[in-house]
Amino acid sequence: MSTLPLLEFDLPPSSDQEVWAAALELARERAGQPTFESWLRDLQPLSWLDGALTVGAPSEFKRAWVEKKYSSLLAQCVEAAYGSPLSLTFVVSEGPAPKKTPAAAGRSVFVPRSVPAAAPRMAAGVPDEVLFDTVPLNDRYTFDTFVVGACNRLAQAGAMASAQRPGSAFNPLFLYGGAGLGKTHLMHAVGHAAKAGNPGCRVAYISGETFTTQYVTAIRERNMDDFRRRFRAADIWLVDDIQFIADKERTEEEFFHTFNALRDTGKQIVLSSDRAPKDLRLDDRLRSRFEAGLIADIRPPELETRIAILQQKALEEGSAIPDDVLLYMADLIQSNIRVLEGALIKLLAYASITSSPITQQLAGDVLGSYFSRHKEEGKPVTAEDVKRLVADAFGVKVEEINGTSRTRPIVLARQVSMHLVRELTGASLPEIGRAFGGKDHSTVVHSCQKIRALLKNDLELAQRCAELMGQLKRPA
Repeated sequence: MSTLPLLEFDLPPSSDQEVWAAALELARERAGQPTFESWLRDLQPLSWLDGALTVGAPSEFKRAWVEKKYSSLLAQCVEAAYGSPLSLTFVVSEGPAPKKTPAAAGRSVFVPRSVPAAAPRMAAGVPDEVLFDTVPLNDRYTFDTFVVGACNRLAQAGAMASAQRPGSAFNPLFLYGGAGLGKTHLMHAVGHAAKAGNPGCRVAYISGETFTTQYVTAIRERNMDDFRRRFRAADIWLVDDIQFIADKERTEEEFFHTFNALRDTGKQIVLSSDRAPKDLRLDDRLRSRFEAGLIADIRPPELETRIAILQQKALEEGSAIPDDVLLYMADLIQSNIRVLEGALIKLLAYASITSSPITQQLAGDVLGSYFSRHKEEGKPVTAEDVKRLVADAFGVKVEEINGTSRTRPIVLARQVSMHLVRELTGASLPEIGRAFGGKDHSTVVHSCQKIRALLKNDLELAQRCAELMGQLKRPA
């Protein structure tokens, strides 16, 4: 059997690594920078024997994903770099690749060239989250783990362009949509991709609520100069849940000046909200600036996208889910990706604890009580549906939800009802107010903001709302 010639040991020490580097450079060009940085950059060539190249990945998840998604691309790039086709085998690499030794008779082993660490962005090497007093970017939220469908294609394309050409593509980029549809995922992905293309890039990710809190603290501590310098040093400013600065006059004014300072110096700004700029109670100057860039909505995912999301999540968890189970779950939970992923985790946990095979019957037993649906086909969710279900769940009367009582259980039930109506129907704020006994639309805004803030910290309330939302959804 003929085999490809082996690399000779008398080649210059860097030759084998330079060929591998050339193959990776081709992969970067063909796959794109974000994909390269997320999945291909840290692959290491381990050995070449009889026309077979063994490639090491740092984790089992990355090995499986690269083998599934990018093995063909890498094989083409390696063939172009080496001049001959090679079969690729992917393994998990435990630490650095082995060095050449005389014992490696009959084969050549690659020795990765050491790459100097990137120069620190600041003298002290301060991480972005420390510099800006914000939370770090979530490593799981990248473009490669974001499932694209008709519901979010424009938003994903705008986010990708903003990361690749910050400050010049779409500035600002404004993403809006309901809870759990992927706005935060895309914002983190912009930050990761921008830093992958430019490690010195300073990314500040913050929520509208945190901006308000830090602003109030700066006023109280008479430290406004430091507050202003901090955010204006960002290269990319990601502001999640911008609706939380609405109706806060002084906070809006400070945000306006920070926004202008960053945009005027060519820095990229990405904003997210639960509704479009025209529906936010903001100063007209801010609203007009938000509308000057790209506005992209994210809608609830269609069936195919929901199935793809479940497949992606199952892969991340290292589990294989039968197609009929994926279809059952995707049909059961239709409006919220976060709830969809949570249902999968619940099913996997139950199957693991009970050592049960994952079947559609098991999925129905585990999830049916939490995400039961009405049987009517095509009937939309109404405010009356929501109020009846919430009233029963919270032990109050629909008349009390529509009324003016300030008793705490009734107020909470009323606010949850308004939040769910906002999430599940296309009703405007004034329409929702009228459906709740003629409430002013500002009351609706306050109620929705209050519930969203509680959901971040109150796990019991979050579970109850998820259950109610699942029960209210109809089949598409």
